[in-house]
Amino acid sequence: MRASILLLLSATLLAQDTRYSSQNEEIPGPADPSAFASWLADIQHWRKERLIRIGYDGSQYARPEFKCAQSSFIQPQMMVEDRYFSDPVAGKYTVDRYLDDLEKRYGA
Repeated sequence: MRASILLLLSATLLAQDTRYSSQNEEIPGPADPSAFASWLADIQHWRKERLIRIGYDGSQYARPEFKCAQSSFIQPQMMVEDRYFSDPVAGKYTVDRYLDDLEKRYGA
């Protein structure tokens, strides 16, 4: 058991990482625009390796009830205290006002 944990840990530590150092949890693009193709290939390889490490297979996004996630690129998040969703003075929720604001900002 201990040997398999050490083997897994060492394989993870020696796995491919990007040649570009992250800065503040972001991987900056290349300084030289002519290196973009190489940079992009490296980042794509890095991403594939990360997905393998976590055992990601994407099957959850293939579920019929999540199909909208493939085409809905704006998904507003809100809190129940949102000023468009509730009126604390009247003590009621204002769902229509919230939805009107979403349509105004993002379209129907």
